[in-house]
Amino acid sequence: MKKIIVIAIAAFVASVSVSAQTVQDAVRYSTLSYVGSTARSAGMAGAFGALGGDFLSLATNPAGIAVYRSGELSFTPSVYNANTSSEFLGNKTSESASKFNIGNIGLVIPFDAGEGAQRYGFKMFHFGVGINRTGNFRRNIYGKGYNGDNSITTGWVDYLNGVNPNIRFDDEGNPIIYGLDSYSTRLAWNTNLIFTYTDPSTNQTHLLSDMYGGQVNQAVRLNTYGSSNEYDMTFGFNWNDVIYFGTTMGVPYFSYNEKYLLTETDATETGHDYFNKMSYSTDLQTNGSGINLKFGAIIKPVQFLRIGLAYHTPSWYNLKDKYFAAIDANLDLNGNRNYQVYTDDAELFYEYKLKTPARYMASLGLVIGQIGMIGAEYQYVDYTTAKFSSKEDIYADDVFENTNSDILNSLKATSTFRFGTEWAIGIFRIRGGYSFGTSPYIAKSDLDDQTETFSVGAGLRFENFLLDFGYARTKEYGYFYPYTVSYPSPNVKSVYKYDQYQLTLGFRF
Repeated sequence: MKKIIVIAIAAFVASVSVSAQTVQDAVRYSTLSYVGSTARSAGMAGAFGALGGDFLSLATNPAGIAVYRSGELSFTPSVYNANTSSEFLGNKTSESASKFNIGNIGLVIPFDAGEGAQRYGFKMFHFGVGINRTGNFRRNIYGKGYNGDNSITTGWVDYLNGVNPNIRFDDEGNPIIYGLDSYSTRLAWNTNLIFTYTDPSTNQTHLLSDMYGGQVNQAVRLNTYGSSNEYDMTFGFNWNDVIYFGTTMGVPYFSYNEKYLLTETDATETGHDYFNKMSYSTDLQTNGSGINLKFGAIIKPVQFLRIGLAYHTPSWYNLKDKYFAAIDANLDLNGNRNYQVYTDDAELFYEYKLKTPARYMASLGLVIGQIGMIGAEYQYVDYTTAKFSSKEDIYADDVFENTNSDILNSLKATSTFRFGTEWAIGIFRIRGGYSFGTSPYIAKSDLDDQTETFSVGAGLRFENFLLDFGYARTKEYGYFYPYTVSYPSPNVKSVYKYDQYQLTLGFRF
């Protein structure tokens, strides 16, 4: 599970290449939420690994499908609400975002094993198909304040001066500059935010920006949205009511959208000769689809105890990025405060591949007659095994070497624990759950490195119809770096709280 969420827009570093994939991208697309795609599983914090009998099982422990005694069609509408409290440059702000979505649509059909199979202990065979939601990317982050130390152009200027220790000029007097990136530094150069300066003491020409030392009012906004889902097709069987086995072929897919806007305005009366204000915006759209396999077993050594084991292969994704960046600059280059606006933009399309980590799960379930049950689950994921690669050109794989090396050096394995319980009072059901997990990042921070989810739920059970309600509150922490400089970069420190309300309608046959 993702705990410390560090969002860094790669385009803010002047050395951005055509491939701007980051460690944070690998974590984002490898992290799945199993708190609950159905209202019942949400109410128990997703702790169904050894219990089964819920459509979430197709995505976690496929053996759970073999617990079904009758067919079931389920549908789960859901409301997702994200609240973000942030601190940037000493100021505190809050933002919220809401979205209606579908948590799951699923069908499970059990079949009698037949006389021939029953002679070998097989009781029933099962088939299930449907969609489970595995993540939600929606959040809004906003921060503003006075920065007296640096500007977004500071890092760009430092990088370009490192590449160009002394600017040379061609025969027509035009500067020859190396290292310009189409999605950041070239835009700043074309809009006159970065310009040449000749030091009279050394007669060497360098690059500079008018607000290199800060003294600007900054406002930054990051809005992300989209979701991850998975088509699941599962087969399972029940052997003598002792061993339940299932396997799922998953087709995961996601859509991630990220809109970023940074504005800077002159915070002085005389400190900047030319600069008045500027805005730098980016728009990233990433779509991906892949395939994976899941295998699971539930063992019932005695009537009240169930032991669950599951293994998920990596997901092999094909991804496509559409990236857009633009700068608007309001400057006075004539010295008469007659400000003019300069603009430039660039667009990129790029296709590549991602292999996510495998997952290992172990679980225990206690079934207390017809009145209640308790579930506990442990999940292990080694994020260092995530890997980016080129989709077509094998010689382009070296583009991802730095990112894959960063994954190995900055990530680690995580552990996630889930606990849940359900109790029956006639046709009524009441539920509660709790889950927590460790951070995939090696680096420590002053933020809590644990994600926590508290959940409750209730339901009604009739002969041919079920109705469930689930509520889950998840809390995470993170840093967002609007840009990077050679010394401590300004960051937005945030606390994310996600509320998920789900209602499942089910029909039995």
